[in-house]
Amino acid sequence: MQLRTTIGFHNAIIDAAEQIRPLPQTVTKLAQLVADPNTPIEEITSTVQEDPALVSALLREANSAASGAADGVGTVEQAIVRLGSARTVAIAFSSSLSDLAEEGLDGYGIGSDDFWSHSRATMFVAEILAIQCRGRLDRSVVTAAILHDVGKVVLSQYLEAGHYKAALSDTGNEAVAERILVDIDHGEVGAMLAAHWRLPSPIVEAIHGHLCLDGGETMMARAVHLADFVAYALLAGDAYIEDPARIERVSRTMDQLYLDRAKFLERCERRLEEVGFSVDPVESLLGLR
Repeated sequence: MQLRTTIGFHNAIIDAAEQIRPLPQTVTKLAQLVADPNTPIEEITSTVQEDPALVSALLREANSAASGAADGVGTVEQAIVRLGSARTVAIAFSSSLSDLAEEGLDGYGIGSDDFWSHSRATMFVAEILAIQCRGRLDRSVVTAAILHDVGKVVLSQYLEAGHYKAALSDTGNEAVAERILVDIDHGEVGAMLAAHWRLPSPIVEAIHGHLCLDGGETMMARAVHLADFVAYALLAGDAYIEDPARIERVSRTMDQLYLDRAKFLERCERRLEEVGFSVDPVESLLGLR
């Protein structure tokens, strides 16, 4: 396997991340507003209304099966109340970035649909975390969750699927495989993108640390790590294999957040099924119940 770890190659990845187009001003402003729990809903509504495409996306989502309600809504404020401000921001990001991976991530051997499907599943799990851990976990964890893998959009250009899969098979860890091949991981690249988009620092830090490799992560980074793990596990079922170190990290995070494990995992299974995912519950969920 050819290793590509030169300083020049590393810098090329950083340059590519910084060349990604800016986010729409509405989306950046919305993320900053929602990061402040004291922002009135009228200000959030006013910001959303500046972007007709976002208005359409929110109303569509609020009136879809994923909203979990039978009655339709017709105004932006009603849509935000139904979806919640955290999910409103996540939808704004998903809508504005969907074309970034429209050709798929060839370096990882995955398609665009799979990439965004996992991002959305992680968002729904994080949404449950934010509800169950209200007061202990910042609600912008939902935004960090839908963006946690965005660094792969850039990194994919510098990977070859065969080499990546071989490195992943050897190491059992995405970030370690990436660092072997290109001397940087998708958490670092994603954080560069988030900083480039001027997102609030807790989101940047959560994306950077969500791989939980050095023990110095924020609580929000560990929560995204947990949401990522649960989303993968529930959608892959018994085929999902993880290393003991990650299981131990996830278990510790659940304890730190004072989660009722059984209730949390049951709600995750039910929510993912409600929004159309095919869930393959693992009875023990790798020993976490």
